[in-house]
Amino acid sequence: MKAELKRAADLIAFRRCEALARKRLSGDPRNPFRPRYGAEMTFATASQEAETLGYILKLLEKEAARECMKRALPTLDAILDFLIGLGLMALGGLGLAAACVVAGAPDGFTRAAALLGLGFMAAVNLHRQKRK
Repeated sequence: MKAELKRAADLIAFRRCEALARKRLSGDPRNPFRPRYGAEMTFATASQEAETLGYILKLLEKEAARECMKRALPTLDAILDFLIGLGLMALGGLGLAAACVVAGAPDGFTRAAALLGLGFMAAVNLHRQKRK
């Protein structure tokens, strides 16, 4: 699909350049926004065609960007899940460790509680990842 969009965009861009060249040839050399005497119809049709082809080209470029985003979305979703899981693990470990510090537990218990909290949150995160 990407090759077809690229080919269509190239064809439309080429046709637009041709229309702009026709508009430039039928325009006044000193004021390119006005047509040359006797070439008003050619100038108007070339101007309209260039404008239409520019709009079509913009739509094709948006479709190509949408196609690219559609492929990148699962990767971004996986990165977001990883960061949320990492944050949950940090909160779990810090929560248990903070509870041990508030309770006045010795340093060994605080470390063990932090490791248990991190392990539990890692297990929850892995279980959540396997469900998807």
